[in-house]
Amino acid sequence: MQLVYLNADSGVPLLGPKGASVHVREMLTALDPRVEGLTAVTARLRPRRARDRVAVPHDVAPPCPTVELLEEGASSFPSLLASNDAADLALRVLHDQGRLDALYERYSLWSVAGAQAAYRWGIPWILEVNAPLVDEAARHRDLSLRSVATFLERRLLSEASSVVTVSDELRRHVVARGAAPERVTVLPNGYNAGMFRDVAKDSSERPFTVAFVGSLKPWHGLDILADAFRRIHATGECRLIIVGDGPYRDELAARLRGELSESSFNLAGAVPHEQIPTLLRNADVAVAPYPALDCFYFSPLKIIEYCAMGLPVVASRVGQIAEMLTDDESALLVEPGSPKALAEALARLRSDPALRQRLGRAARRVAAGRSWGDLANRVVSLIETERAFTAPRASQEVGA
Repeated sequence: MQLVYLNADSGVPLLGPKGASVHVREMLTALDPRVEGLTAVTARLRPRRARDRVAVPHDVAPPCPTVELLEEGASSFPSLLASNDAADLALRVLHDQGRLDALYERYSLWSVAGAQAAYRWGIPWILEVNAPLVDEAARHRDLSLRSVATFLERRLLSEASSVVTVSDELRRHVVARGAAPERVTVLPNGYNAGMFRDVAKDSSERPFTVAFVGSLKPWHGLDILADAFRRIHATGECRLIIVGDGPYRDELAARLRGELSESSFNLAGAVPHEQIPTLLRNADVAVAPYPALDCFYFSPLKIIEYCAMGLPVVASRVGQIAEMLTDDESALLVEPGSPKALAEALARLRSDPALRQRLGRAARRVAAGRSWGDLANRVVSLIETERAFTAPRASQEVGA
């Protein structure tokens, strides 16, 4: 099978440092050996901002042949719409070369080239949905033409051969927006089994250490974490490692420096994904302190990576986290938005090494069968099933 992976989202560059870019790279890397041929068609190869490029080594290359759609600097709404023409041309070339038997697309606003290709050639088209993009854009950005975006989203979800979501919350969303329930598959985020594995932790003498990995944005609960850590720090020596970057970095740094000694925390910043396991080996526990959110549709990459390393996890009892982990069996789950509850769970783990070991072993069992390779196997099986029921047809134009 000749598979094309289409990612027309300019905010998710293939070689970017954020979790969404990691998802794309890891899926491509896992899919590549499982199909006869794989080609990536992406809006951007690298991030526009220089600071975001630092977190991905310069020698990192795409795992398969890649076509880039947008020119350097292009980011306006008209240019994003015009990228459909570039994507359409790229898909035509790949089809003419015999390199397009099926299409796997990461859903992005305004992208229609994948739907056109599927209609034109009668090929399977799997649409992967990672967020309620129209609702997000309307809430956090200035979304022009919301009614048009909603109409287009409904059409795409209703016409895709299959829809993949990363959580049950998103499954409910796409069904409400027009996807047939029987055509929706939930595939939560995975982990790199070669990188995130149970290894001996740093045995040097050090204080009890708490780790957080993720972008420094409000919905990751960093205020909650800072408050909880201040509480346990007041009762005994401990250390905090925060891996990631984002708009809240300066405010978080100022807050921590105003309340704690410099030696008690490490703002590691954005680091290459490959370096995160090394930092986590210096931790005794890892956290995901989400606040209470109206719609928790995430499949937190950090959670499965923590589990794969055998780290005891303290996380908010929300969404997919509460479905994946069981309180006091495979993690400690706390009330979302409560610094007091988070601090109490961390204090409990600090005083109980046996509990840390038990939860770490259970976390590894949670990660079993959830690697990117495992997920790629399911994706390939899904595509092959769709191919068996989809009859290719001669090229014809949409609307003809």
